Amino acid sequence: MELVDVVVPRSEIAKFVRKVKEISEEHEVPVVMYGHAGDGNVHLHPICVNMNREEWGRRLPHLMSDIYRAGVSFAGAISGEHGIGFDKKAYLPIGMDNALLDIMRSIKRAFDPNNILNPGKVFDLEI
Repeated sequence: MELVDVVVPRSEIAKFVRKVKEISEEHEVPVVMYGHAGDGNVHLHPICVNMNREEWGRRLPHLMSDIYRAGVSFAGAISGEHGIGFDKKAYLPIGMDNALLDIMRSIKRAFDPNNILNPGKVFDLEI
């Protein structure tokens, strides 16, 4: 399971938590939440209850997409302290537009032209 650490402005934490509860109920997947109120980090852990792996595999991406969209809608980001990595890279466009992603790819190519440093960790590059 991925490390989920959506960050929102401190003033939006309560609203975000309420929204995640709604999303959790809509998807019928319990989500445990805790975090750091001082910096707006909200850690979320979806719990697989009463479903097989296939059902979990179908539900989880939709749940996570809705949670990340909610975080961004409250002026937040899909990751506050644990980074993007392999698990969140599919969701990165939710919080960043293509122009910014293209800039990030250009920087990656400039410093790592052979794509040997953490290949595929945040996004995939074509060399």
